[in-house]
Amino acid sequence: MGAVNADGLNTRFSSVGNSADGRVKPDVMAMGERSAVIDSEGSLTFVNGTSFSCPILCGGVACLMQAFPNKRPEVVIDAVRRSGNNANHPDNIFGYGIPDLWKAYEILKSSKK
Repeated sequence: MGAVNADGLNTRFSSVGNSADGRVKPDVMAMGERSAVIDSEGSLTFVNGTSFSCPILCGGVACLMQAFPNKRPEVVIDAVRRSGNNANHPDNIFGYGIPDLWKAYEILKSSKK
């Protein structure tokens, strides 16, 4: 999981790949710079980190899994990758890119798996 800023650019703290076994890494990207969160006192604040981009995207993936409870997790993950704005040419900076979760929904809806 990688982090981008509001312009969709890789952040300075987001790791690049490939993985040790040659897989494309990061898999996908999400907002990780100036991510809006609620702090421990209940105030809105903005923070940086892949530790924020990951849960932001995981919330969307959880919605996809709820919409398609009979789809295996690897099928959902594949749809998320295929919906990325870099899916046609994944690389070791952006992976499969920033997913379009509506596109992933449509992929899953039409999938026979």
